[in-house]
Amino acid sequence: ESVQQEMVQYYNYTQIIRHSSKYTRSLFESNKFHAGNIKKELQTNREEKRLEHTEEVETVLMFGQRAIEGAGTNAVRRYTGGLDYWLGVSATAGTENRIDVAGAGAITLAILRSFLDTYAFKYGSHEKWAFASSEVIGILCNLVKDFVRVKDQETSFGLKVTTFEFTSGTLHMVRHDLMRYGVYANAMLVIDPAHLQLKFLGQSMSRFKSDVGLAST
Repeated sequence: ESVQQEMVQYYNYTQIIRHSSKYTRSLFESNKFHAGNIKKELQTNREEKRLEHTEEVETVLMFGQRAIEGAGTNAVRRYTGGLDYWLGVSATAGTENRIDVAGAGAITLAILRSFLDTYAFKYGSHEKWAFASSEVIGILCNLVKDFVRVKDQETSFGLKVTTFEFTSGTLHMVRHDLMRYGVYANAMLVIDPAHLQLKFLGQSMSRFKSDVGLAST
């Protein structure tokens, strides 16, 4: 019999992320704000805010949950669903793209091979990338050392990469700072760069506005 697939319309929300800094002119002119070069101190603070903003944007893109609060009021808040959210949505719809072994105890070589064969390398290319904490990468290195070829700590695209040559495919693992704590400390996110596409949205892409002047007293 022929297979009929039901089309599902997916949608997302655009989450507004702000990181601002504000100074009164009295504070800016006082010696409490700066010990030397005024412009250097101000630029340092702006750089810190830029880094905070970049980290939160990346956190939303990876782990954000689609939601809307205050619908029908003037204080509506919308949150963007990230990679983890959409993997969960499609998994609920029957697409095999994630596995939860939290109740299975310590991970074993058999569980790892099953995950790679059934999920990670089932579709797409045979060379993929994974993000994980340093603890996860260390555990996998120790787990497969007698069975899989491991090429450790090669620098590629400015990143420290640990490469695993599995029979099902090649997996390049990168330590990701956002996955070093919380519920993602023991997680591994596998992506296929050959099937990723960045869609530019014109002027709505996130930018850091630096020349905004100073607040007056």
